Amino acid sequence: MPGTGPDGDIIVMVALGQRHSLLLTSQGKVLSAGDNSDGQCAKGDMKTKDTDVGKTSEEVETCSVPVIKDFDVLKNYSGPPVVKVSAGSDFTMLLDINGVAWTFGSQEFGQLGSGTDGSYNSASSKVKMRYAGLSEPFKLSRCYERDGKTKKTKSMQMMKIRSISAGSHHAAMVDELGRVFSWGAGTYGRTGLNDTMDTHIPVWVSALDHPRGKMETVECGHLMTVLNGKLPGSTYMAGVLDNVRKEANMTPKQYFELGDTNIQSLGFWRKGFTAVQEDGKVTVTNNGPCYGEVGNGERFRTQGIPKKMKELEFAHVMMVGTAANSAVYVLRDCEEEDIEEMEEYDVLDQTDMEYTE
Repeated sequence: MPGTGPDGDIIVMVALGQRHSLLLTSQGKVLSAGDNSDGQCAKGDMKTKDTDVGKTSEEVETCSVPVIKDFDVLKNYSGPPVVKVSAGSDFTMLLDINGVAWTFGSQEFGQLGSGTDGSYNSASSKVKMRYAGLSEPFKLSRCYERDGKTKKTKSMQMMKIRSISAGSHHAAMVDELGRVFSWGAGTYGRTGLNDTMDTHIPVWVSALDHPRGKMETVECGHLMTVLNGKLPGSTYMAGVLDNVRKEANMTPKQYFELGDTNIQSLGFWRKGFTAVQEDGKVTVTNNGPCYGEVGNGERFRTQGIPKKMKELEFAHVMMVGTAANSAVYVLRDCEEEDIEEMEEYDVLDQTDMEYTE
């Protein structure tokens, strides 16, 4: 990509949403491109615009810059350098060097934690509700505790954030005390707050208020949230992997399906995941339509039960990245046995691949 690499921006992290992409540089800058109709690329202003909907015309809140075709620095972000980026389906999360989280994009399920879902009725619409996004990054400066019975909330002291993650339509973060806060779409208990309602503000996951409940990192998928602690066996999951075949966890429960050691990299599909463990082994499962992303060969199109990936059994995997129906693994190649193992794999012939400018 022009402008990246040794003579330009060194890219250290990539995050992909449904229709937008984010690149984090070694200098803490964030580049974005793609769909910006809800402001998820932090450029332009949200304005009311007449839009044709079927046979009628409605006044709809949309961004003045609907699409960004070339990667550009976030125009509306003026905060400190960024150390982590995470993308949901149509919203974006940033974590800056001071331990502050920022959100922007769609608010339909309250996934920005701004206290609202941005809902409104357009002037000519009688029933259908619409949702206004945010193109100006919102600083998450408040967190809350919710009473389990009355559902009333009260403010808690905000500490530095050390881990963030954006799921499809929900989000979560972990602070320096190991406390977990979540918000956004609550269906199937994915927020871990013991209910299915959408939450518009960061709320403490009080079910983890026990000695083993201090978390290090959080990873949000489609209908689930995975929380990792320091000790082996302290991995928890809220929500559900497959809403048809399995029962949902309304609060975080210990999760043993990711493998037998701590997780160092985790990628999600809609109804599956691939987990890289500290020992370099990979555990994979996918309950949805499979196009080879589980890496089990042509005869196995779906894999409902998590299993170790045999194709990478003797390699040491360091990281994984997933897209809708694909997976990319980064393998260690600095040891002698690593180099020998790499010779077992075919090299992808890229000469016949079509690239678009």
